[in-house]
Amino acid sequence: MGEIDASTLITSNADPTSLFQLLDQIGEGSYGAVFKAISKQTNETVAVKLIAIDGDWDEVNKEIQILKTLDSAQIIKYHGSYWDGSDLWIVMELCQDSMSGLVETLGHGLDERQIAYVMKETLVGLTYLHSNKKIHRDIKSGNILFKDDGSIKLADFGVSAQLANTISKRKTMIGSPFWMAPEVVQGEEYGTVADVWSVGITAIELADTLPPRSDVHPMRLIFQIPVLPSPTLAQPEDWSDEFNDFIAKCLAKDPEARWSCAMLLQHPFIKAAPRKDVMVDAVEELIAVKASTRDNNEESGFFTATDASSTMAGTMVPTPGPTQPFDAGTVVPGFDDTDGFGTVMIPSGTVPANNNEESKPAFLRHMEAEETKDKGKADVDVLMRKLDDIRSNIAMLQKEEQAVLKEISARNNA
Repeated sequence: MGEIDASTLITSNADPTSLFQLLDQIGEGSYGAVFKAISKQTNETVAVKLIAIDGDWDEVNKEIQILKTLDSAQIIKYHGSYWDGSDLWIVMELCQDSMSGLVETLGHGLDERQIAYVMKETLVGLTYLHSNKKIHRDIKSGNILFKDDGSIKLADFGVSAQLANTISKRKTMIGSPFWMAPEVVQGEEYGTVADVWSVGITAIELADTLPPRSDVHPMRLIFQIPVLPSPTLAQPEDWSDEFNDFIAKCLAKDPEARWSCAMLLQHPFIKAAPRKDVMVDAVEELIAVKASTRDNNEESGFFTATDASSTMAGTMVPTPGPTQPFDAGTVVPGFDDTDGFGTVMIPSGTVPANNNEESKPAFLRHMEAEETKDKGKADVDVLMRKLDDIRSNIAMLQKEEQAVLKEISARNNA
């Protein structure tokens, strides 16, 4: 854990509770819970990440320093950091949702023109990031956010890496397995084109609604990525040659052959991308679906975690239940759990609309939730020992699987 003094991270000595009113919790970001909030001075809605004093200050400081130095229309805006005596408040731009949230809520993928626009804006943001000697390292639809007007914002820089002037490669395996480049999986040196592989996987995800090989366990996938052919769209014939070629350029297994973000911006698929107006229909459909869901919940006397903003001022701590993604600010969406794709999710459990907890301040409810987690630590220790045994067995099976996959690859190439 880092030894950084939290006071060195703040941009103002003002009491954040006098500046912002916390509303509902909308997710769990890197190292902290994320809330929707409103500025008491300007009435602007923002995203606030609350980080407890026992957090990893080295990682928190890294994310703040990255956000402070970035200035791009395609990257989430950082408003400042505040200290309330116990929690660090990181205030960021609030977005409507993530691309993963959009696809899941609508129940279908985007059309080709919409994907081209999202990919273009993502590449513009990454080109800026790479020109500043930074790698994102976790590009996926859950970290590509959008606003009501259709503008695209890259988010979650909690795992981003700074490239020193004299060192252009990294070796740390960080990211979400389904979007991870072969060279990252294998622990080899990698550069900015590792993000490009993730862009290609994300393009497929936006078209097919799921990343390739989504039925494979993430740990098993790590062994498959280096030896299996590059992924393609589920039904390549249903899409244009330009789109298929764009994906192929992103997913060249040899990083030296993989196109850079700057090169991809000149690709015919991207050059023909429309303006942000192309997202209007999708955004309107999303808002309509959310409104319909909220109305149905209100009629039944229940509401979900993500409906809380329209029902109460305060934070509902979600209970376990079905999941749906939601991003705001630099959010890794979710509360406690992860889905099968390495993306943390928000449980959208239901609570009665007349819940008597609604009068509690947001930060107090968050702290109570943390205390509840501590009570289960004894049980967690037992489960962790069981998990260690399971992992040992998995490791043996993975070695056998890797040997078989290599044999299959060798025979296919013979």
